Amino acid sequence: MEKEALQSALSSFERWQIFFALFVAIGVAGEFALGWVHFNKSKRLRAIEQSEARDQEEKIQLLRKENLTLLVGVSDRMFKDQDAAAERLHKYAGTKTVITYVDIKETASLARQIAYVLKRAGLGTTSSLFCAKRRSSFQRRRKCIRTKC
Repeated sequence: MEKEALQSALSSFERWQIFFALFVAIGVAGEFALGWVHFNKSKRLRAIEQSEARDQEEKIQLLRKENLTLLVGVSDRMFKDQDAAAERLHKYAGTKTVITYVDIKETASLARQIAYVLKRAGLGTTSSLFCAKRRSSFQRRRKCIRTKC
C-alpha cells in the first residue's frame, strides 16, 4: 500500500512539474517575443531621433548663418585699404578738411579712421562732433563738443 501511495504522489508531482515547466516555457517565449518587439521599436525610435537631430542641426546651422549675417549688418564698419586711399588722396596734400560726425561709437571710430587716412595723405584735418540730442530713460541731455585731431 505504501508503494502505491508513493507512486501516486510521484505521478502527481510529475504532473505539477510539467504544468509549471509549461508556465516557464510560456514565460520564456513571452519574454523573447516582447524583447524582439522592444528591440524593433527601439531601433525605429533611434532612427527617428537621429532624423530629428539632423533636422535640428540643420536649423541650428541656418540660424547661425542668419545670425552672422545680422551681426555683419550691425557691426561697426571699417575703412578698408587705408594705405591705397591715402596714396590716391596724396595729390590733394595741403588741403584743409573738416570731419563732422554724430557722437556714436561707430561714427566716431569711422571718423578717426578717415582722419588717419587724410593725415597720411598730407591733408590738414579738423574733426568735430555734431550736436545731437541723446535721450535715455534716466535723463535727457544735449551734448555738443568740438575737438581737433
